[in-house]
Amino acid sequence: MAQSESLENRPIPTEEVGESSPTAANRVSTTSADSPTEKRQRRRRGLVILLCFIVLVIDGYDLVVYGAVVPSLLNESEWGLTSSTVGAIGASALLGMAAGAFAVGAFKRVGRRPLMIGLLTWTSLGMGMCAVSVNAQMFASARLLTGVALGALIPLAIAMTAEFSRPDRRNLSNAIALSGYAAGGVLSAVVALAILESYGFRMMFAVGTTPLILVLPVMIWILPEAPSYLVSRGKNLQAAKIAQLYGVDLDPITSDEQAGNSQNGSGQAILTRRPWVIALSLFSAAYFCGQVLNYGMSTWLPKIMNDAGYSLDSALLFLLSLNCGAIAGTLLFSRIADRIGSQRIPVYSWLSAAACLLWLGIAPPPNLVAYFLVCIIGFGSIGSLILLSGQIAHYFPPSSRSIALGVSFGASRIGGFAAILGGGILLDLHLSTSGMLWIWIIPTTMSIAALLMVPKKPGSTEFKVR
Repeated sequence: MAQSESLENRPIPTEEVGESSPTAANRVSTTSADSPTEKRQRRRRGLVILLCFIVLVIDGYDLVVYGAVVPSLLNESEWGLTSSTVGAIGASALLGMAAGAFAVGAFKRVGRRPLMIGLLTWTSLGMGMCAVSVNAQMFASARLLTGVALGALIPLAIAMTAEFSRPDRRNLSNAIALSGYAAGGVLSAVVALAILESYGFRMMFAVGTTPLILVLPVMIWILPEAPSYLVSRGKNLQAAKIAQLYGVDLDPITSDEQAGNSQNGSGQAILTRRPWVIALSLFSAAYFCGQVLNYGMSTWLPKIMNDAGYSLDSALLFLLSLNCGAIAGTLLFSRIADRIGSQRIPVYSWLSAAACLLWLGIAPPPNLVAYFLVCIIGFGSIGSLILLSGQIAHYFPPSSRSIALGVSFGASRIGGFAAILGGGILLDLHLSTSGMLWIWIIPTTMSIAALLMVPKKPGSTEFKVR
């Protein structure tokens, strides 16, 4: 027993891993990218990223479905809701997301695979509870519980995407997976246009239970455990087998783990050191303010445009434009980011969003121009956060990646809480359309300021915004 345990925990020699090892796979990819081994590894990595994409679709659907049903909730006479109470209910989901994101690091010993499977089940059941709620109190409780699950699930999905991405395609892989967030928003808007008026808001949440049937069995069958988790638990041989199958390079993972151990540190310990604390604080501040803009637009844009004189269908088309712009912009600029770096792109996208908000508030343009401006706002509000998530995932070492993402996401969900609750209060104040649009420029500029102050990655020159 002692002998097998020592074999399990010893370092992984290259010759033991064999010709299909990550190192060997990297050599093959540089000389013969179309080899059968590389094709199989690429396919397997693609399936992992696809599952992470679907998880982000669920998150995006959950966010936008609430914004889409806000007018219907206000018309639910039996519940007697006002804009402020609808905002408070939406904010409860964000409180849950913040709690889940902050807590995910405490459960990292369980492993990413079982956590993702359990949290996906929890999320779908929470959506079902929303669909069958008999009063506002039950509905708010369901939103809170769903938020806890999603808040913990999203950092895990992003960390898995980063770990199973090729180094030269990380921005693109992250963009593909994280564009699921905007794709979920598009799906929600399309479903709302199709069924909301006929079947009501309950059916919108019932659609959110379908991952139990369509996604969960596939996740149980396909999703591997993260090699970084296995290495951290001393299961080096299991990590090597997964690395062989998926073409994952274990060198950065094992070196990070050894560095942490040599300094009596772990993922949590790394994040207590001053350079990492400063970077994490600034990333979290940028994410907080960025989510204020994101949730402000995703939740209140249909209501703002509806109050401005647009029909409900037209207002939902603005929501659709918002998310379509996020997808198109993210996929386009992620390719650029793989070539020139992704540090500046969120800054430029936030600046573009602020300019479009200013334009919309000065003089409402024709419908087609307005839809185009909202597309740009979508990239600025959602797409910038997608790229920022990739930056955070690559900035921090593998052992601390999910914790750093959890802290950043927790802070961002508090920003979303402020946006939803504050937006409801502002609507009850009956501000003008211009005022309701321009107010979101403030957090946009604060996001830019925070990101510009992020320092270089400790021990590296690869991250510099300016």
